[in-house]
Amino acid sequence: TAGNNAEKWLDVIKDQLGETVKITYISTVWDALEKFADRVPRKEYVLYDSGSVNAACTIASAEGVLLASKDNASKLEGLGYTCLADAREMTDADAIRQYKDKLSTIALVQQTPDNYALRDFGIAYGLGFFYYNENNRKQLKEAEEIHGYIDPGAPVFGWGPGGEYDHVKYKSNHGLVTVPSDHAWNLSIFSALPREQLEQINDYAAGTTAEDGKHYIALMMTDGDNVQWMVNDFANPKWFGNAERGSIPMAWMIPPTLLDTAPQTAKWLYKQQTENDVFVNALSGTGYFFPSEITDE
Repeated sequence: TAGNNAEKWLDVIKDQLGETVKITYISTVWDALEKFADRVPRKEYVLYDSGSVNAACTIASAEGVLLASKDNASKLEGLGYTCLADAREMTDADAIRQYKDKLSTIALVQQTPDNYALRDFGIAYGLGFFYYNENNRKQLKEAEEIHGYIDPGAPVFGWGPGGEYDHVKYKSNHGLVTVPSDHAWNLSIFSALPREQLEQINDYAAGTTAEDGKHYIALMMTDGDNVQWMVNDFANPKWFGNAERGSIPMAWMIPPTLLDTAPQTAKWLYKQQTENDVFVNALSGTGYFFPSEITDE
């Protein structure tokens, strides 16, 4: 496990699912490979270095194999694994071009090579991985190609280079939506948990009529489009977990994608709701996009 609130969500999962949850604590990845050897379908790996992490993850997504650095490759071979592919000379675009027929087109992962969050999630769902330098014309052209192979309206998990406006505008121009999640960990586990229909305990809009001559204000905690914010710091005492929450009426933005990426977190939030809390949809729906920037195509 990793992330700021990993132990909290583990406890929440145990509480929600009860005796069906079996916890095993394993110290190293090598112990995990030994313990779960019978669940590894292919004893192969992709070789990578610091510059080819995304390319290697794309191959691992497509082929369902492990990743290994040069230092770890010999250990894997000692366990009977063989090298399927060497990604060290491949670009992100090279890997997606070569393996796109085996990749899912429902989403993409955009992640810097030095950030290992989202890796488990993207590989579990067979997604392609990429990143680009906004000042590199070749990579920008490759990004155009990469954006084109996934489904229209698909989410791009992670985050991109440059400022927020430029990043979201670029995705919107390609008919895609951004799900800010570049520091979200353990989503492969969270997203596999059961989903439930959740209902709020109140509806502030019901029966409300605005009166002439009065001014109305709404207190709202924004930034709820961030899945990483939801599964990391949001539930802490400084924010939603504050002991004073519920003492005044307040709205909280949460992302609809939380129901799919971390249903246990969504359920926990709804269970904590007081009469003075109301949840609202974050920004533009499934993900972050600018409607004015989406082309007619």
